[in-house]
Amino acid sequence: MNKSNYNIMTNRYVLILFLSLIIQRPTGWCQPSEHFIVEKITVEGIRKTRPYVVTELLPYAVGDTLTEDAIHAGVEIIRQSHLFKSVTLKPRAGSMPGYLHLIFVISERYWPTLQFKGGYSELSGWYITPVSLNLDNLSGFGNRISVDLTWGYRIISLTANYLNPNIFDSDLDLIFRLKLNSQQFLYYIQDEQFLHTVGQGGFYTGFRSRSGFFRHVQFGWDRYGVMPDSFVVRTADAQRMDEVPVFIRRYIETKHATSAFTIDFNLDRRDLADYPMHGWWMGIWFTHAVTQLGGTDPFDRLVMDIRAYQRTVGHVVLAGRLKLGAVSGSAPFYEKFYLGGPNSLRGYPDRSLSPNSGGERLLHGNVELRFPITQRHFPQHFLTGALFVDGGSNILTDDSLNRNTLHGSYGFGFRFRLPFIRMLRMDFAWPMNGEESMIQFSIGHTF
Repeated sequence: MNKSNYNIMTNRYVLILFLSLIIQRPTGWCQPSEHFIVEKITVEGIRKTRPYVVTELLPYAVGDTLTEDAIHAGVEIIRQSHLFKSVTLKPRAGSMPGYLHLIFVISERYWPTLQFKGGYSELSGWYITPVSLNLDNLSGFGNRISVDLTWGYRIISLTANYLNPNIFDSDLDLIFRLKLNSQQFLYYIQDEQFLHTVGQGGFYTGFRSRSGFFRHVQFGWDRYGVMPDSFVVRTADAQRMDEVPVFIRRYIETKHATSAFTIDFNLDRRDLADYPMHGWWMGIWFTHAVTQLGGTDPFDRLVMDIRAYQRTVGHVVLAGRLKLGAVSGSAPFYEKFYLGGPNSLRGYPDRSLSPNSGGERLLHGNVELRFPITQRHFPQHFLTGALFVDGGSNILTDDSLNRNTLHGSYGFGFRFRLPFIRMLRMDFAWPMNGEESMIQFSIGHTF
């Protein structure tokens, strides 16, 4: 055999040996870009929990083709559900190369837990829950039960939550909530600020699907009564004033309640929740209040909120938001819209851009350029900077949108990532009408 033939044969044997090592690799768990087929999913370590409680949390099923990152993302989703003490993934080689048997080892909870929670809700703004008693998965069916004492933006609430998954062996989750809260409304009377406390109490029952399009939709019935204080308090000197504004007197003199059917639509296409770099988010909320089921104030209320995010250079993100709202003139003041302040249109005092009784038409937009100032642990970094422009209007139905009812502001700010509350926001804003600038604080991104 000449030298050239010997080299050819040697190269062939080396190539065959290399390919055989790849094909016979026991786990196929080395290359992040490689794809695997899920052949089997097993749950171990459970005594009371039904296996489907674990598998239904996963964003994949048997037969799906996944990357290693996607498989581990499923583990993180189970952990974030807080139904269990811990979860560990033990992958094993399947019956053929490229196939995997995923084994999830679960450590269950058997006792109630206390949690300190805080952050920012897309629906309600910032909140801090110093006490949350959780009895999740108490029966092993994945039920969620909690009692939360929460402080939010000018609101304190006590809420008991119950979620029963897969009710009647269907894809529907049953949601039941008992709630008591005390909320403060801010009024401007003769250039002075007054606070008015309104108590609310009632319940909510709703359904949502776990699959298909309707996993983004929640249907419910909301029933609650209101107990407004018969006085207001002047913020300048905390002096009590018994002369309340005319538009709230009827809520003090007679009992008022809201009984409403609700539809909530929520679609999230962002890559990250805390620091989105691309994608979009949409929420639509519709309320139809009636008198047939104990309500005293019939009205309709519609809110649409659209947010978009696009990375420009590096980790610099351009973010935009458009929020539209409309409510019947017959709606009570606590169901109407309020504009101005750190969580809506910055640079103006809280709710100063709305009629005292609340607006019936809302137009609100924000544009922000966000950039990390510190890079360590990105996107969980400590400090973020932002440049922003805000604009909006909040008017009554009979008013027209013009330069006198449209307001705007611009400025810059900083966001500090802190334990528990996640993000503290400080903004320096200048109103476009020439008024003095303001420094405003809040929690979480504006949107």
